[in-house]
Amino acid sequence: MKWLGYSALTLGLLIACEKDIPFEYTKAATVAPPIPTPGLPFDAGHASIDAQVAPPVDSGPVVEIPTGEFTKSGLLKAFADCSVDRYREFDERATVLRDAARAWATSPTDDTRAAAQAAWRSANDSWQVAELFRFGPSGPASEGGGKDIRNEIYFFPDINDCLVDQLLVSRNYTQQPLTLSLNAKGLGALEYLLFYAGDANSCSSVVTINAGSPSPWAKLDPSERTRRRAEYAAVLADDLSVRASTLLAAWDPSKGNFHAQFSGAGTPASQTFLQQQDAFNVVDNALFYWDKELKDYKVAIPVGLSVECTSGRCPERAEARFAQASNANIVQNIRGFRLLFQGCGPGFSGLGFDDYLRAIGNGALADRMTAAASAAQLSAETLPQPLDALVSSDPARLIALHSALKGVSDPLKAEFGSSLNLELPAASQGDND
Repeated sequence: MKWLGYSALTLGLLIACEKDIPFEYTKAATVAPPIPTPGLPFDAGHASIDAQVAPPVDSGPVVEIPTGEFTKSGLLKAFADCSVDRYREFDERATVLRDAARAWATSPTDDTRAAAQAAWRSANDSWQVAELFRFGPSGPASEGGGKDIRNEIYFFPDINDCLVDQLLVSRNYTQQPLTLSLNAKGLGALEYLLFYAGDANSCSSVVTINAGSPSPWAKLDPSERTRRRAEYAAVLADDLSVRASTLLAAWDPSKGNFHAQFSGAGTPASQTFLQQQDAFNVVDNALFYWDKELKDYKVAIPVGLSVECTSGRCPERAEARFAQASNANIVQNIRGFRLLFQGCGPGFSGLGFDDYLRAIGNGALADRMTAAASAAQLSAETLPQPLDALVSSDPARLIALHSALKGVSDPLKAEFGSSLNLELPAASQGDND
């Protein structure tokens, strides 16, 4: 159901914009113009981000300077360029992780494990940014161009550590072709295999691997468990690398070229998106990761602000707690949102949804959401302890982070969609949190 309530003037502007009539606009810029990514279509104002992303620096008040004309087709192209860059970076890091995991499996020592852990952190950091780009082949099959590849790479929050332990006993991960459940593969299962160092498993006493005396789990000595963890991790890292390459190839202009399908929305070049608005809707759906996965699953549930935590506090529900990566993941998610909302160039320059808002005369909302995203990032970056520890030691600090996240999610579910005539994701309709 379309959002209602925008004014006749705004409607007129949107209709004009659908015809790609340019708007004069101003764009915040505090850094040098971005450098185009080699091999990708690029034109002035349609920036893409470098493969190696430096942490953004907020440098105080921003001076607005004129930078040209805004068009909806230009914004779609910027999103497509940025998507290719995200997936190219992840593909490179997944390859490094694959090689490191293979080395650990070949020689399961502390040093090879540490190298594989470092490679996981690098690949995971890259993917946590790309989590916000859940549209096109990465997105759900129910949407235009969606192939659910994201779930093959990272199935958070439905990762099942007990199932991973059961597979360690059965060694079914060695079967080819690999047919493992989504909740026992990808970055989530790899984190458990690489970082959990205990002797116990994550299953209850009634699960088969814990039944009998000795149980199937107890029959495995610690060195054999380590060997199997390394073996299983290598299998998953191989699969992850294949998924990463598949995703990049799907978008790559020289291969599957979903880039053209997306950036050409509303033209004969695209059979996937008959109207530009259809493409903007799937990006908007992806931005709702901020509301559900980020705000709710990663913060509200662990600290007990959600009915899904029935015990008051649920630190065991914290994301990536074995690698102690919960805080870093939140920061990277916020950065991914800002790339789409503000721009994919250095320091979040370039075209983003904020420019679209300014083009239709709603710069105040663009400023408010940009400030809220920056404040949420600062709140996440300055968490004094890992998130699962803060659940017990300083829950008020996480409640403050949750409030900062709502500073973006509240307008995302209201004025943002109505201003741009975007459809709410089905899962968010009627959600007033």
